[in-house]
This record gives sequence, structure tokens and C-alpha cells, in this order.
Amino acid sequence: MELTKEKVTTAFVDGDRGGELILKELLQTADVDFVARAPQTREVEEIPQKLIMKALKNKKNTQRYLTIFPAL
Repeated sequence: MELTKEKVTTAFVDGDRGGELILKELLQTADVDFVARAPQTREVEEIPQKLIMKALKNKKNTQRYLTIFPAL
């Protein structure tokens, strides 16, 4: 948690409900600057490098992400 205060932090989570739950917990405990998500219903470990790079390129500022997905 201390490191997230000193460095720019990107949370890269799965595109399923589990990813949402992990992100919700992470946002309560750490200072996350950006959020990147795997494609819907996909897990980060299972997607090819091309989709990983696309997701990271399309990462959203955390405040912007929360306006798009206010349930978190």
C-alpha cells in the first residue's frame, strides 16, 4: 500500500465478476491511479499478449473508471 502512494499504479483485473470484486477491495486499501480490465468474461492469465497490450493501452484513470462503473 505504501508503494502505491509513491508510484503510479495500474490495476489490471479480470473481465469477470471476480475482477470487479478484487478491484473494489483494492480501491479501498490502495491508491490506484489507473484501471485496466481484460475483455469481458476473460481472465488476464488466459488472454494473448496482443489483448493484454490493448487493455493496457485503453486503461482508464480511476476517477473516470468509477464514473463509467459507479457500482464500485
